[in-house]
Amino acid sequence: SLDCLLEPCACILRKLVYADPSLRHSLAQHHLLLLSLLRAALILKEIKGNGKEVAVLMCLLLFDEIACIETWSDKPTTDVTLSPFSLPVTAVRRYNIPFQAVTHHAVSPYCCVLAPSSDLLTLSPARQALQVAWNAAWHSGIDHLLDELDSVANDADQFHPDLKLSESQLSLLRAAHLPAALHDCIQAIVNAAGHKSVAPALSRLSLYLLFNRLALPHVPTHSCRDILQSLSWQAVLTRSSADTFKKDFYPA
Repeated sequence: SLDCLLEPCACILRKLVYADPSLRHSLAQHHLLLLSLLRAALILKEIKGNGKEVAVLMCLLLFDEIACIETWSDKPTTDVTLSPFSLPVTAVRRYNIPFQAVTHHAVSPYCCVLAPSSDLLTLSPARQALQVAWNAAWHSGIDHLLDELDSVANDADQFHPDLKLSESQLSLLRAAHLPAALHDCIQAIVNAAGHKSVAPALSRLSLYLLFNRLALPHVPTHSCRDILQSLSWQAVLTRSSADTFKKDFYPA
């Protein structure tokens, strides 16, 4: 195997790119080289190697057009002009970027300015997150919390009223927690009085299946397939389809 040569070869090529700006500019035009470097980085990751040299090399080639030659070349020139490309100051300070780039926003305009710790409960997102976390811990998990909705109101009397979950929060938890949401869809189909009542439940079920598919290749905590198998969804949909067929073609 030649995998052991990846690190020294990447180091040599990186040194050549540092020493010769024309070589850097030429190599930056070869897209196949960039793909080869990406493949080398993945191989190094698989064999527990050090991918720093490959990362620096790819960074130099990808940002060839905006890299400032004066900072790393032995041949400084006064013809170098700064491009409109810029990076946040925090990114430049945090990462060892091998070129000089224009910086902006020492403080990000999207940074959330938090209130003092004593006033965090005055912020709605922080208060709602604390309410959900407290109730989930009190009931030993979201599953038990949703299974004991009737007792939630009684349990809330045992702790501070500010930690009590509202009806809208409980509804959101049921819609966001996949096992409970799929169970509600199946129950809505079972209890439906007609085809019009089944359609919304099927639409919701289709959305959950789509979200589960969009999550790939990441493995979700809960699988729609496994949950539906435990809910016997085939029998429910078969009965619903039969009832709909009878109502449509054999009216009373």
